[in-house]
Amino acid sequence: MAGRTVPAALPFWASPGLVPPAFAAATLGGAWLAAPPLYGWGLFSLLDALTGRDQTNADPLTPERALFWHLPVTYLWFPVQAAMLFLLMAMAAGSDGLAAAEKVALLLGVGMVTGTIGINCAHELMHQPGRLERWLADLLPACVLYGNFRSEHLRVHHLHVGPPAMR
Repeated sequence: MAGRTVPAALPFWASPGLVPPAFAAATLGGAWLAAPPLYGWGLFSLLDALTGRDQTNADPLTPERALFWHLPVTYLWFPVQAAMLFLLMAMAAGSDGLAAAEKVALLLGVGMVTGTIGINCAHELMHQPGRLERWLADLLPACVLYGNFRSEHLRVHHLHVGPPAMR
């Protein structure tokens, strides 16, 4: 079973790969500012195209141990995202090498990283039963000023948009 779950979890482990392009963008500026969106949207779109659409539904009776390799990246993303945000803000604020337009481009790239990965991790964590998971699910969107994500998702989406089984 472990052999089957590791490949299924591999796409989740592409997420931390967004951090080096973000730091390259902050350090080098110029064309490197395209690296986070190209990695995030380009690589993930390419992986989707190569692997095809998975139209199977996950088995709700899958044992927790079979999902082991899916969990660490969601738990680790908050410290990664928080450190990345604060370090990149400090780098951009103290940088004489980035023009104002480059700082705006860096901000948009970091927004793409936190929106693409952070919100997805928060979503997965908020549906876990533990307090730590729910706490992390609140911290992830809060550090990008979207602190109402959990209440919006659970009290609006699940009630009015989600399928009846999710209500």
